[in-house]
Amino acid sequence: MEKVAGVVEVWRTDDTHEIVIKHPDLKPDAKGVSQIVFSPRHARHLASLLIEHAADAEAEAAGKSLDEGISGGELQPGRLVDHSVFRIVEVLREIPTGLRIEDLRAMTGFPRSTISRALTNLVACKCASRSDEGSYRLNNDVTIVAGEQPPGGTADALA
Repeated sequence: MEKVAGVVEVWRTDDTHEIVIKHPDLKPDAKGVSQIVFSPRHARHLASLLIEHAADAEAEAAGKSLDEGISGGELQPGRLVDHSVFRIVEVLREIPTGLRIEDLRAMTGFPRSTISRALTNLVACKCASRSDEGSYRLNNDVTIVAGEQPPGGTADALA
């Protein structure tokens, strides 16, 4: 068992492999239970949401917009790469002229902070670029690695 801030207890059950959270302010339910139990999948989703909201709060506290991100346009070390980055790349591949964050949000259903963080990292590692109008598009190298021809050119022409 681990404690967060010396108050919230978090542990994993050995028998059901669920994640349990207990806080002293949780009132017992009708069955007398005063803890929250998550499946591993739901616990992972909760952790992801907590990370996203914490990043948003840190960015706001630092006076940065969500588009800038907390790192100011640099790679964000320590972040887990999950399916959202790959889905964003897939959507950008479908629209080579580029998409704005709101377009990506509508097409993927991901929160703005997730999209912003993924785009910040893609731009920082030169996989994508941002236009003056605020739309993002994949760079040719990413398109070639994905097995497609870049718009108006061939893989051989870039070699």
